[in-house]
Amino acid sequence: MKFLERLKKVWNEEYKDIIVPVGLINNTNEKWKVIRKKIIEKTFSFDDYVKKDADDAEYLPNFIENRTSVTGGVSYGSQRYVMLKRNHDKKGVVQSDYFLRKWEADNVVTQPFPEDVLKANKTQASEYFDNYVKPFLEALIEINTLADADSFLNESKFVSSAFIKKIVLLNSLTPEDSLDYGYKYQLPFMSKKENVDKLYEQMFGSIDSNIGFFEKCAAVYKKAVDELSITSDETNRLANLYRISKLLWDFSAVLCDSSEKTLNTIYYGCPGTGKTYEVKKIIRFLDEEQYCLVQFHPGYSYEDFIEGVKPTGIDEHGNIKFSVVNGQFKNLCIKAKDNPDKPYYFIADEINRANLSSVFGECLSLLEKDYRYKKDDLQASKNLRETPLSALISHLIEENESNKSLAFDYNEKTKKVTFGIPFNIYFIGTMNDVDRSIDTFDLALRRRFIWVRKDFSKEVLQEQLSLQDGLAQSEIDKYVNDCEKLNSYISSDLGLGKGFEFGHSYFFSDIDNFLIKKDRSEEKFIDRKKIFNQRLLPLLEQYLLELFSNEKELKDKINLAKEKFGILDE
Repeated sequence: MKFLERLKKVWNEEYKDIIVPVGLINNTNEKWKVIRKKIIEKTFSFDDYVKKDADDAEYLPNFIENRTSVTGGVSYGSQRYVMLKRNHDKKGVVQSDYFLRKWEADNVVTQPFPEDVLKANKTQASEYFDNYVKPFLEALIEINTLADADSFLNESKFVSSAFIKKIVLLNSLTPEDSLDYGYKYQLPFMSKKENVDKLYEQMFGSIDSNIGFFEKCAAVYKKAVDELSITSDETNRLANLYRISKLLWDFSAVLCDSSEKTLNTIYYGCPGTGKTYEVKKIIRFLDEEQYCLVQFHPGYSYEDFIEGVKPTGIDEHGNIKFSVVNGQFKNLCIKAKDNPDKPYYFIADEINRANLSSVFGECLSLLEKDYRYKKDDLQASKNLRETPLSALISHLIEENESNKSLAFDYNEKTKKVTFGIPFNIYFIGTMNDVDRSIDTFDLALRRRFIWVRKDFSKEVLQEQLSLQDGLAQSEIDKYVNDCEKLNSYISSDLGLGKGFEFGHSYFFSDIDNFLIKKDRSEEKFIDRKKIFNQRLLPLLEQYLLELFSNEKELKDKINLAKEKFGILDE
């Protein structure tokens, strides 16, 4: 299926009717308009840009990175990349000194720390803000064309391109009469160049080096709107922008993940963090033949994975009939070998529940990039292995050529049957860290995978809760804060570690069943006691029973957990 055809198919099946968190988007946009007004009126101050104390979460770099995720996530890697940052210790307590990045050749302060980073006191930092950061923000706010935005992005001395991109996007979402932004509602919620380039190449055939990031974003978005035949007006423009952005971002993530760097990946972390959900997002964009999703379990074996002799029926004498049968992974490898231009995905959900050394057998080393099979490669034969049933399969082929379907590779001259893992096979596993630590994995297996940790996300939780009618933002913020406190109690106070925290889906799945009204108000509240008792307590008790055998001590720890979760009236 061609790219644009698949885009239409997935849009109609998965995205066109998804619920949009309009309230959260509008709340974010209104906060941005207040900040922007201060910049325009030149009242935006040093304290608006730099963290004032440990509880300050509204300073601009933090707002951009952590409070605007509903319109696409951004990450600086380090807040040093936003040029000016207040130092803090390992516990998050703010200090009296600051970090600055050299803006130009003429240093603002004379003490180097280290390379292009400078250490300064508050007076020096404030002077740096007035001379460099504030003029930069004022210039950025005035940009009203995409071409100018691209020029600004390419020429700016500001290190974090994600910061610039997000401000341009927020301006496109918050046009006002006094601000004639010529690109309003034209940009999807995307900030990564690689993702935009992949989409542009798929849609237009090649990358146009003459246009910049923002113009590519607008071109990709317009192409999607045209291909999906979407018409927007004032009432649905924002909703369509959100839905299309989500579609494009998810699709681009699949395109970007299809690289040598991600041939073998395992998503791990605490339960309920969306590991399986993330993987299933990938297969939405694939033809059914391009993936195999399997849930591993203690009984899953080499015979299920590669090949084996299995009962396949009853013969004419009433006896059980046994035949050589290919496993699920081997069958996918054969498809991938025959279609080298397509990516194929083998997904092992709960991978840690099987005996992995036994499941992979002699094929484990073939997962590595340097041992992957490429049909036209002169070294292809070196990346093939004989399996325990190779000789038997060769014999079956000599008896009947139709049995060639059992072989990954069959050499007509030598009659040798071998197996390999094609370069276009992507192996993805998921596991709950609480079930079995990474440290218990065989080292030979562990080093062949990229490990991607998935933790509790307050941004995901906040976005999901914002979809609920009648749930005030103040209640959402308090509930998210209570969830964070509970998880911190589990991982830090009890010393269990992040693998034993509750993932965000524990706190929002079927949330309708846990909403209540107080008095005669239409405003809804989240019944924390009900969620705790029905959803969290059974698992928490299981964790704590391994630490506290004394019944009173166990009860005290559970009561403390309830307090952290905002349950005070027991």
